[in-house]
Order: sequence, then structure tokens, then C-alpha cells
Amino acid sequence: MKSLLFFIFSLVLSVFVIVPIHGQTEGVSLKSWLTLGLGVELLEDLDLSVGRQYGLEIEPIDPSFFQDNLSLSYRINRTFGVQAGVTNTQVYLSGGGKKQKLRYYGGINLNQRSGIWRIAHGLRFEQHTAAETRYSSRILYSLTIRPKSTWISKDWRLTPFADFDLYYNLGGNPISQYDERGEKVGKMAPYGFHRARFKLGVSAKPWRNFKLTLYGMYQREFNTPHAIRHFHQINVENPNSGNVSRAFSNYFVVGLSGKIYLRNLFAKSKDRRTGAVKDDWDDTESNSSSPTTVRDGLLTGH
Repeated sequence: MKSLLFFIFSLVLSVFVIVPIHGQTEGVSLKSWLTLGLGVELLEDLDLSVGRQYGLEIEPIDPSFFQDNLSLSYRINRTFGVQAGVTNTQVYLSGGGKKQKLRYYGGINLNQRSGIWRIAHGLRFEQHTAAETRYSSRILYSLTIRPKSTWISKDWRLTPFADFDLYYNLGGNPISQYDERGEKVGKMAPYGFHRARFKLGVSAKPWRNFKLTLYGMYQREFNTPHAIRHFHQINVENPNSGNVSRAFSNYFVVGLSGKIYLRNLFAKSKDRRTGAVKDDWDDTESNSSSPTTVRDGLLTGH
């Protein structure tokens, strides 16, 4: 248990110290996300995943978005996997109505074992449609760490985990940039590292083919020193009007997800302890990066 507490403390510290932060800490909003998913093993190493996520603002209570995802993942071997898919997001507008955003993605991941820990690294590229004005594409690095064996309760198969995500933005609508004297230096697309996410949670398998996950996630946006020096910042204040362009989006999410897993449909499957989608992380899929996926469901808000 001491090693788990040290591990959690180290990751929390990394969010606030190791990540280059020039982000605001005030104005952090509270949200809730509910995710429902289905995982189907089509062939021995080919999996299909579909899911829907609902987003809710807490203060005041108001629907924020809903998001649908469809993805295929292929397991190359015990270490490497690849995935591709599409996500459709419907964002509720403050004036009424909804705005649709589409993103297409592909990714790879690498799985490692280190002592009592299982570690997964994921790298994903996303291409967004024109409806997304903050960026035209993104590169996402993801890290998941969890214990090798089930902790806390063997009956319910409770397993704690921690995720860390780092986003690199490309393109997007240009933002007016200003120097230290408040003089406009031009308009620049705010490329670069501008967002990090940290998640702590626990997953449970009350039934053989069903996984339930409860988590808390903190998102923090920031400007790196490079973005400040080279004028590709977000959260830029106009010194004349006081208006802020592309304000930081910092929030905390309380999330709950449930996913059903179905066995191989079209070919005889090898014996698996899960009786579901191929997975050799003991008897439960990682909430974030499993041997066959870069992200489990890839429903990550908007």
C-alpha cells in the first residue's frame, strides 16, 4: 500500500511541477461524465468498440454534450497494438441548439511490465473537421499505470489505475498575439502543448463480461515558455478591450462508465480468463490503454 501511495503522490506532483505550467488555477468548473460502451471481439486479434458519453455541467446543472465513438483495434502482439476510429460530438450551445464536431484518429500503443506495475504508453493522431476551431489536428500522448494483480477485493476484482494525457495542438483559428508592451505582433495559430489531464480511478468487474469504472479527472490548460516567447499562446487578453481569446478550460470531472464485452463472434477463440475481448492484463482491461487499444472507448469529452 505504501508503494501505491507513493506512486499516486508522484503523479499528482508531476501534473503541477513537471508539466511546464503557465495556466490559471482559478475558475475550475465541475462536470460529470457518464459513458456506456460495448466491446466485441470480431476475430482473435481484432476488436470493435462502440460507446456513447454524456457530459453534464454541475454548477448550474445543464447538459453540455454527448459523444459517440466507433473504433477498430488490432493486436499485433503482447506488446504492440494499433487502433483507428471516428468520434461524433454534439455540443449544446448556450443560445440553444447543438454544434456537431467530428474527429478521425489512429494510434499505436506500447505495453510494459515493471515489478508490480503494468504500464501502457499510447500515441494518437487526431484530424478534426472545420467545426472545431481551437485546432485542426492534435497529437495525444497517454500513460496508464496500474498494478499487475487485482487489489482491494478479489471478489469484485477492484483495480485502481492512474492516467496521464498530454495534448499537442496543430492548426486552428489564428489568435491575435501581443508582446510585453501590449503591442499586437500579429495573428498566430496556437500550436504546441496546451493541455494536460490527470485521472485517478478504480475499475470493477462485478460480472464476467461487464466492467464498471469510477474516476475523477482534472484537466488543466497552460502556455509553455516556448508558446510565450514565440507568440502562439492561448488565453490571450486584448490589452485594449480586456477580452480574452481562447480562454483556458480548466475543470474537474467525476465520471462513471460501464462497458459490456462479448466473445469472439466469427472464429474460435483461445481460452481467456475474461471470456471477452482479448486482454492479458490479468482479468480486467485497463481503463485507458489496453494491449489492443490506445484508449478504452476513446470517449474523452471535447
